[in-house]
Amino acid sequence: IKCGKSNYKISGADPLEYPNMKFPECNYEITMSSKEYRDGIEVTEKFVNPKETREQMTGISVTERNREIVFIGTDGNALAKYTINPKAIKDWKDVIIPKVTASAICDIMNDKDVVDIFHNEKTIIAQSSDMTIISPLVDAIFPNTDPFFSTVQKCNIILHTMELKDALERIKLYTSEDSAMITFNIAG
Repeated sequence: IKCGKSNYKISGADPLEYPNMKFPECNYEITMSSKEYRDGIEVTEKFVNPKETREQMTGISVTERNREIVFIGTDGNALAKYTINPKAIKDWKDVIIPKVTASAICDIMNDKDVVDIFHNEKTIIAQSSDMTIISPLVDAIFPNTDPFFSTVQKCNIILHTMELKDALERIKLYTSEDSAMITFNIAG
């Protein structure tokens, strides 16, 4: 390429010269709709801090419980859980997907696709009709969150959004960064 006094050479290679991408052997596999995957990641990733010093909290835990897939994210202060019924599970061992990988898969996927997720001890592969992502897993053990969720009692509370927002803004005036917890007393 010539432009003015500049002269550039662009090197290229024949696509047939590139080596075939080899997939690692994976013993664990789940299949779900890409919408289910995206929903699980979007709910839980808000509670994950990729800059956290505790490595196990830099990703999203994907576990299998009673033939359901459970996405869990935590930053040590807040905890989020999202459960789906996948299309298929071919054995599954709990893993932690790095937040950046989980988000990248969401960004690339088509909502009408089905996504297959495979993993071994160190690597995760997400594959749909038009994309494949290979990434290392977070090499850590996610904290046991079962006790937190098993004690949660289910009840419905209807709040007016603006009233709640106003109340939280007033509370914020009297709290510091050190006291990040709010206790609700619900009577009725």
